[in-house]
Amino acid sequence: MKSNFLLSMVILLLLGFGCKKDEKPSSIMPIQISEGSLSGTGIEGINKQEIVITQDEEWEQLIQAMDKVNDVTRNFVKTDVDFSKYQIIAVFEEIKPHDGYEIEISHIREYESKIVVSVIYKKLKIVVHPVLTQPYHIVETPAFIGKNIVFEYKYID
Repeated sequence: MKSNFLLSMVILLLLGFGCKKDEKPSSIMPIQISEGSLSGTGIEGINKQEIVITQDEEWEQLIQAMDKVNDVTRNFVKTDVDFSKYQIIAVFEEIKPHDGYEIEISHIREYESKIVVSVIYKKLKIVVHPVLTQPYHIVETPAFIGKNIVFEYKYID
């Protein structure tokens, strides 16, 4: 009886604790589309936000908004995206009173049920121009169909 009890406890422990594995993410290497700052004093109408773009129409709307004041997208690495295979991830900081700020998608990790996008907000020590700017970073990744995309943030002063 005592050995049956011990055997039952060992089986319960193995089922409850021993079979659980830590999920190890795989790193995603995005293609950088553009990183920089808008300088249209907010006329572009883009708020501080994270955007996941999965359709041509959404991408065209963002391009038009970004080009509202300056032809920003002419410096993009690419503007043609095959949304059946890829998606766009874009992050925008709030409008800042001067340059010296950056935003960066530092890495992307894929888990079984989600994608984690790590974003770093940087305030540089040197201010060169007292003009309104809005830092942004845009990348292309494989399309993550059916997975939640979660953003995590780190602020560096």
